[in-house]
This record gives sequence, structure tokens and C-alpha cells, in this order.
Amino acid sequence: MAGFFVSIYFKKGVCLCHSPTHSPPSSCPTTSTTNPCIANSPNKSPDWRYHVIIVRDQTSIAHIHSPAIRALVQQRIQDLQAQGFDLGDVGYIVVLEVGDTLDDFVSQIGFSPLCNRHTGLRYDQPGYSPSFELVQAFPECFELVFVLDDTGYGVEVIVPIEQGIDTNLLTLCRRYALPPQVTP
Repeated sequence: MAGFFVSIYFKKGVCLCHSPTHSPPSSCPTTSTTNPCIANSPNKSPDWRYHVIIVRDQTSIAHIHSPAIRALVQQRIQDLQAQGFDLGDVGYIVVLEVGDTLDDFVSQIGFSPLCNRHTGLRYDQPGYSPSFELVQAFPECFELVFVLDDTGYGVEVIVPIEQGIDTNLLTLCRRYALPPQVTP
């Protein structure tokens, strides 16, 4: 069955594999932590710059610097709500910011987007096949969708198209992206 995130993007309707009692896999970052170096920690220092913004609800959106990307994330949350889902029940959104490294991303998510999660092959190696569901291009960013398990629980990754973003990640996105879309 297609995961929830995929069903939203292909407009197939409500996902039949959604489970309201789903708990994230151990590779997913926790919703709340006391670690002041994790983006959604209640103990974070106000001077600390967010690395890899994790969006699990409306309040997390305020940390996104780009107005266009903030609007896209807001639209994704509204799309879920219109279908009767809360973001936290079906996954989360990761927003990279200029200056974030691939290591920052991996430390939050638990895998590299440049490699297939199952084979370990990198995108520039022979035999590579993507482990993401899709990459959508927008004028200001790319949107990657990963379904993490059989329930459809997933992560959406927003990659800004800006200098200071990992060039390998931008190359991967350009190679596999669907045509550009206008931000809602």
C-alpha cells in the first residue's frame, strides 16, 4: 500500500494504512527531548541556531527562515488536516537551512538522503535506486518524501535551493525531481 505522504501528493485520498496508535521507529528523532542541542528541545538556548529544523506541529513552523518555505510547510500541514490527520500522527517534516551539513541531517534523521536506506548505495554509484518516494521541485526548494515503515509513517525533507546547501544533495534532487511547482 502507498504511504500517507505519497497519497497526499498523488491525490489518491485518505491512506488506508494510517494507524492512530503508530509510534515512530527508533531511527526517528523524538518529539520532545531535554537535550539543548536538539531543535525541538524545551531546554534550548535562545542563542542556539537551529540545525535541521524538525516540524511536528504548527508552532515549529516559526523557526523556518524562508517565508516561501514556511508557506509550503504550512500548506502541507493544512493538506493533512483537511484529510483529518495531524502531522505528528503520520510523520514529520525536516527543513534544512543554509549552513546545515549532511552530518546535521543524518544526526537528526538517522540516514543519509544520498544513499539508498536498504542497499547503502550512493546516488552516484552504479545500481543505485532511490529509497525516497518522490522529489518535487519548487522555485525555492526541493521536497523529498520518505516512507519509513509499512504503516505509511514518513518524513518530508525540504531542501532549499541556495548556496550553502550540500551540493551533492542538490545534485541528487535535481536528478530525480518532478517538474517545478508554484508555491501555494
